[in-house]
Amino acid sequence: MLASAAGLRLTVVRVLGAVAAVVVVTGSVAVLDWLRAPAARTHLGEFVQTVVDGGADDVIGRKLAQNLTNLGSPPLLAMAAGTALLAVLAWRLGRRPDPVGGRVLRGTAVLALAGFGVNDSGLVIPAYAALVLVPLLVAAGPDRGEQEPPADGAGSVGG
Repeated sequence: MLASAAGLRLTVVRVLGAVAAVVVVTGSVAVLDWLRAPAARTHLGEFVQTVVDGGADDVIGRKLAQNLTNLGSPPLLAMAAGTALLAVLAWRLGRRPDPVGGRVLRGTAVLALAGFGVNDSGLVIPAYAALVLVPLLVAAGPDRGEQEPPADGAGSVGG
């Protein structure tokens, strides 16, 4: 999102570099947290200890199971389906954000999907992101490529 907002073109190399940077920074913070006293650790440090103890498979399996369970939640599914429907309708009606709004929209959507994949809150992350994204899309004006009719009625058929 930051690269897009800065006007940089996203390439596979840049995206992979950003992902690698996030992994290195997050891993470093987790290891630093793990080095603290066990009573002072956050969940990141506890996860490092779990990896050291050989229990990473259990944690990842539990988080995956929780995400799959969340996919079956009627309220969350209704929010996701309603969001998708509103987004498609807004798009079909020619509602497009300006270039900056479009970058924010795409960046937040990517972050929401990433949050869905790595957090055991699952569908909750994109559902709440949608509370911001859909109003942004709906509030956007008509697509700049569409011509709005003149205010004085000139050019209308029959008149």
